[in-house]
Amino acid sequence: MNKQDYVHHYLARNHVVPAVRDLTRLKQALSVGASFIIVFAPSIDQVEEMAKQARAADVLLLIHADMMEGIASDAAGLRFLARCGVAGVATTRTQTMTLAHQAGLLVTFRAFLIDSAALVTVAKIVERNHPDIVEALPAPILAYLPPRYIADLEVPVLAGGLVRTRQDIDAAIGAGAVAVSTSNQTLWGKAR
Repeated sequence: MNKQDYVHHYLARNHVVPAVRDLTRLKQALSVGASFIIVFAPSIDQVEEMAKQARAADVLLLIHADMMEGIASDAAGLRFLARCGVAGVATTRTQTMTLAHQAGLLVTFRAFLIDSAALVTVAKIVERNHPDIVEALPAPILAYLPPRYIADLEVPVLAGGLVRTRQDIDAAIGAGAVAVSTSNQTLWGKAR
């Protein structure tokens, strides 16, 4: 199975990706059958345990590399995450994408699609940096994108940000996202 199929397999198992901040929320996300989890602002002292629990549950764990506490998103920090068993990172930074690929991590590019210029810039970054996933932010923007934009990126798209209801999830999936990330616990486990 190639990397894109691997990622798509995990995202398609449950279309709602919990976004958590700590070990307590991670455990809650694991209890609802998540297959993919993003951790924002993890502390260095929790990363190894988080990765261990995710691996035991056959869940892909991504760490937001731009918001880690006690770990830099430099080459050494990313190698540390890989050694801990973290599956990948989420980032807005192209340098972090390059270093994460070198460390053998999956890469999610967090793309803020705020205007027409951003759409062009994001497409260029995807073409040059080859992320494994694009997290399109905010999720409601997907309904306003040009018809082929998501397909033309040629990577799985995860929608995130401002996801409050089941209708928000359905709208993002209907607009082409493979899955939707949210910190709203009432939406976790609501697979499509």
